[in-house]
Amino acid sequence: GVTCQHSGAQLWWPAPERYSDEPSLTTVTCIYPNDLFFKGNGRLVADTPGLVSRSTTWEVTYPINVYGITLNIGDYVNVEDSLVRADKTVLKLDYYPLKYNKEKAIKQFSQVKPMLTCFERAFGKYPFERDGYSLVETPYYGMEHQGAIAYGNGYVNGYKAVDYSGINLPFDFVLIHESAHEWFANSVTAKNKTDFWLQEALCTYAEMMYVECIFGPDKALAYINAKKRLVKNKVAILSDTSAGSIDMYAKGALMIHTLSQLSPSPEAWKKTVKQFVAHFSYKSVSTKEMINWFCKRLPGLKPEFFYQYLQHAEIPVLEYSSAQEKGRWKIKYRVSNADHGFTLPLTWLESDKASRHDATGEWKVFYSDDSEIKPDESRSYFKPFKP
Repeated sequence: GVTCQHSGAQLWWPAPERYSDEPSLTTVTCIYPNDLFFKGNGRLVADTPGLVSRSTTWEVTYPINVYGITLNIGDYVNVEDSLVRADKTVLKLDYYPLKYNKEKAIKQFSQVKPMLTCFERAFGKYPFERDGYSLVETPYYGMEHQGAIAYGNGYVNGYKAVDYSGINLPFDFVLIHESAHEWFANSVTAKNKTDFWLQEALCTYAEMMYVECIFGPDKALAYINAKKRLVKNKVAILSDTSAGSIDMYAKGALMIHTLSQLSPSPEAWKKTVKQFVAHFSYKSVSTKEMINWFCKRLPGLKPEFFYQYLQHAEIPVLEYSSAQEKGRWKIKYRVSNADHGFTLPLTWLESDKASRHDATGEWKVFYSDDSEIKPDESRSYFKPFKP
């Protein structure tokens, strides 16, 4: 198996170096020992066994990022399946486990159809319809190779058989995460390495969308908040150090979850996400382009919202206090480390209701009859501080 996310296929054959230079069609032929099988990207166009060697050709008929081009050669068996959608269209599914893992693969990959149904509902149809969807067993844990998704999680739920959800949800993390990359990384692709965070953040957010679809909205909210345990907040996401890469996933997804609170409703937000995917499908997108796109569509959103999370290691700190005044409670609040122009969408919880009072770097005040009022930490990502 071959995987090289940051350098890409130019390490082993002539290929563009930049993520944004995507070939519109790619054909790869391998000649190899006759008792093995070569699984490449896309769809199979030729397979000719010989007495000693075998020649096999795979073709990608869509644009492909060069780090998504791969080789997989092993003692594979092909398990064929298909997803029949509500509109009667059919998506071809192919799985390539090693022969002795065939039965394990059939059982584990039963998660594929409901997953694809959820993702198509959230992000639009599978973006590589002509080439089909396929998984291939690899000696490493996983990678989003387009049309040949690398799977090496041992046919178990979680990540390396350990619960990665943080809330004991029974699904295969590698299968779900790497499949989401077909939309975010392979269809909507980061323009440069500095923009790489956006496809990882969106893909991690897609995990939440999957959880909501399969397990319900309460579990989805618990799932995205469980990501907080993974965030380091040591280095800014938009930094030149590799240490920042860890927060691309969880912190980036939590930022997007916070961003969703600026939408008029959950339904409107889902529509916006779907429109974003459609607008940038089969294209590369930069951080600036993504920010500008969302700022034009969400009321009150400014670029400072993104840069507060992307350019600072520390997350927004919400300072707030409450004191009685004339028989009511006076709540005073602000974001103490806010950039000028930053607005933190905030829901405040009371005993019998919730209210919306967003925070900026300026002190604000509102009143409540409830002495137990507090900010909702589950819907926005910040650090609360109450003296």
